[in-house]
Amino acid sequence: MLQKQSNTEELTGNSLFKNCRANSATLIGTIHLDISAYKNLMDLLTQIRPDCIAVEISPFSVAYRKKHQKYWTDRLEKVKKGLPAEKRGHFRIELLFRQLKMPFEWETACLYARQNSIPCTAIDCGEISKKELPLWEKELINESNLLLATSEPDQPIDQYFLRHYRQALRSLAGQDTPWNKPVKLVFDHQWCKREKILASRLLSLSLKYENVVYIGGWMHLVQGPKIFSLANLARMAVKERFLVTGRSVHKL
Repeated sequence: MLQKQSNTEELTGNSLFKNCRANSATLIGTIHLDISAYKNLMDLLTQIRPDCIAVEISPFSVAYRKKHQKYWTDRLEKVKKGLPAEKRGHFRIELLFRQLKMPFEWETACLYARQNSIPCTAIDCGEISKKELPLWEKELINESNLLLATSEPDQPIDQYFLRHYRQALRSLAGQDTPWNKPVKLVFDHQWCKREKILASRLLSLSLKYENVVYIGGWMHLVQGPKIFSLANLARMAVKERFLVTGRSVHKL
């Protein structure tokens, strides 16, 4: 839900967001669940050669997923067998399977960090994951939800991500977005609070490291007047922004 933001200047003017190392952070936006982006993301990290990686995931989510993801995916396979045969290969089933596993952004970042002996940090707050993850078994992994999810026409999963890739490019270029309307709009209070946490943690890392990379969903990279986003809040530290998909690496 969107709402008017009347005090953007007040919030972004906080001294917290001015205390950073200039041009020390590279922001990499992804389309969540697009696991085909793994190689391009790893190649970009190799090109940038960061000395620290920050990822849009919370420590709670990492720990909870490690404990539950095998059970979740095994349960999904079991429930899927009860569906009509023509629905078992539906792209929504594959998307849910990916959602239940550790995000590829975190796994890619951790692999690069291990190979290069640098820190990899989960910098998101845990408020959302603490509320949502414990409900997944009951609300997502059941036959009625799978039947509902697969009630829409099937499509190649590549086409699904291509549509989102095009939307991301338009939004990051400032085209066809809610923010272009005459009344400037931003996300709700929870979004603003989360962006401030992400930005403050990223900027704290920028004081300790000279070349920090942030990896997260592309919406956090949108910039522009009165847009309340990580990219705007941390703009003093931002050096470059990229959108990474399975198809390409797009420098913004």
